[in-house]
Amino acid sequence: MKNVYTAFEEQIHIDTIKHYANWRMPYMHYHSVYELLLINKGGFSQLVDDRILTGYQYDVFTIPPYMMHKNNGGMDHERTAVNFPIEYLKKYYTQAAIEELLSCYDKEMHTLSREDFNYIFSELMELKKHPEEFYRLANVLMVIKRSDRYQTTVLPKSKSGGISEYINRHYNEITGLSQLAEKFCVSKEHLCRVFKSDTGMTVSEYTSKVRIKHACDMLRTTDKKVTDIAFAVGYESLGYFNRVFKKEMGLSPSDFRKEQFQETQND
Repeated sequence: MKNVYTAFEEQIHIDTIKHYANWRMPYMHYHSVYELLLINKGGFSQLVDDRILTGYQYDVFTIPPYMMHKNNGGMDHERTAVNFPIEYLKKYYTQAAIEELLSCYDKEMHTLSREDFNYIFSELMELKKHPEEFYRLANVLMVIKRSDRYQTTVLPKSKSGGISEYINRHYNEITGLSQLAEKFCVSKEHLCRVFKSDTGMTVSEYTSKVRIKHACDMLRTTDKKVTDIAFAVGYESLGYFNRVFKKEMGLSPSDFRKEQFQETQND
């Protein structure tokens, strides 16, 4: 989760990027903000927590805060990413209106008509130039919400879905590769090969990211001691937990908690 914590304060961020076939994001990450991923051309698969989804032109991924994900590659494609914090909506809308607008995030992917897709893309380009025109984001979210041709496609070639799902559910109990290999009745070598082929990460890397994500949640939402959190997410050594956390997040668990507290105080 290379520098996974992203803060855009009260602003909206929009960018468009092209990627060639077989490009793959090297790391999973998550944001503290809401994200929309529009597929303008081509298509790609998206690793979202323990699932691999695939989308094509006119599809939109809706990714809520703190959801681990990464672009897992595919054909040549162009995508537009939209990131906005809840504070951006709070400046202009009531809580009831915000809940209605964000209800499109109840589904992970939406398939829009060409007309609807072109409309929301045009609205976003105007919003990029004029971020104070907040109503344009509301227009976009409502169009996505009413799309009724929602599809979630799990790539049939994915053989690692059960492994990633198991890790997400039992991350704090896993002792090593031998345990996983025994669970899935395969050799360690085969398990590692299949998982790396599907996700672009090793089993160890993925397990660490899941554990650190849960540690971040606990640091942000509880007052538990760092030692207790380390043990709760599956680490037997506080020193090792601190090293892994700093490698993933760029700062220590204590500093992460202080940063989160300061941002909460500033809200």
